[in-house]
Amino acid sequence: MNLVVVMISVSMGICAYNEEKNIGNLLDRLLSQKTEKIMIDEIIVVSSGSTDRTDEIVREYSKKDDRIKLITQPKREGKASAINEFLKVANGDVCVLESADTLPLDDTIEKLCLPFYDEKVGMTGG
Repeated sequence: MNLVVVMISVSMGICAYNEEKNIGNLLDRLLSQKTEKIMIDEIIVVSSGSTDRTDEIVREYSKKDDRIKLITQPKREGKASAINEFLKVANGDVCVLESADTLPLDDTIEKLCLPFYDEKVGMTGG
């Protein structure tokens, strides 16, 4: 008997404000995640009023990988507003919020999403 494993489609959301020192490293980590049962289909950065090179760095990455998208808010509107902007455009089966000032381990996103194979699970956190 052959079992078909359906991959979970994941939308990554990053809320950023003046994260030029880390945003490139974070995007590198997300692009190099080790996954077997999930697919990171999109990485959406919502830059809320950034005045440093955050937007420029994200645009550079989006030219290299079309999964990366940038939403800019002209003025700083806060994290809740940025999350709402992300959720408006996210297309994945699962939405994951990643803080812009973190660097996840190689398998973090898969481990975070695996519980969603159980239909009773509605949310995870780490």
